[in-house]
Amino acid sequence: MEHRNPAARARLNTDVEVPTPLARARETLTESYYLLVLSGAEIGRRCPLSRGLNAIGRGEDCEITISDESVSRKHMQIEWEDENVWVSDLSSTNGTVINGKEVSRRSIREGDVLRVGDISLRFNRGSLHKTPDLSMLYSLCAHDPLTGTFTSHHYKVVKEREACRSRRFETPLSELRLQLNITGGHVTQDECMWTIGRLLSSTSRHEDVIGKTNENEFSVLLPHTGPESGLAALRRIDQLLQESLPSHMEHVEICFDVTDVTATTQRNAS
Repeated sequence: MEHRNPAARARLNTDVEVPTPLARARETLTESYYLLVLSGAEIGRRCPLSRGLNAIGRGEDCEITISDESVSRKHMQIEWEDENVWVSDLSSTNGTVINGKEVSRRSIREGDVLRVGDISLRFNRGSLHKTPDLSMLYSLCAHDPLTGTFTSHHYKVVKEREACRSRRFETPLSELRLQLNITGGHVTQDECMWTIGRLLSSTSRHEDVIGKTNENEFSVLLPHTGPESGLAALRRIDQLLQESLPSHMEHVEICFDVTDVTATTQRNAS
């Protein structure tokens, strides 16, 4: 039935027009910049950033407080102006590191990993109020925050599972180990591990498993790969690193090793 009375039509109208200031406020709440804590006691915590200056440190007077002894009272500052976001170190004791490289002041982009003391943070953009799903929390626990590869513990769990599968279905399984001999201090090592970890991840097969198994070591598990193919993969990775590493990392020595996991587990089982 059509209502000819304009007042009646207005009462029945379900289209609600949101006032412009309120709409903008909702956009601000929905899409904003925040820091995601990747390590430490508060892993998974989301720290929203306000426009302007955001001091980050152990002190209670900071906009973002991180309760960790490795973090200075006022460790760093994030300045958000329009679409530009800058990080400045505030003469902290342990320095501010972005993607493995110590900085005094630098702009950052979504996905960059910051380290203050022993705490790693990822700079993100998205919904602050969206409940984090279980897959994200699992990923935070399973991955090393610096390199993006699996943690040593998770890598061992996956290796045991793949070794059992290899024995059961009689398929080959090989493992590569890359040990880095790095000089030049702690930050240089972090930068090298960050760079190499991402190179390995970007060029590996979908089924390969990459883990940071020590402070200066990566391991790569190669399912359905025998010793000869494992050696070929080792040479390919060696060539990739020679061609892709930045010039200031030429002094880094990388020792390679390949193991036939299938044969090793069979000997141990017998």
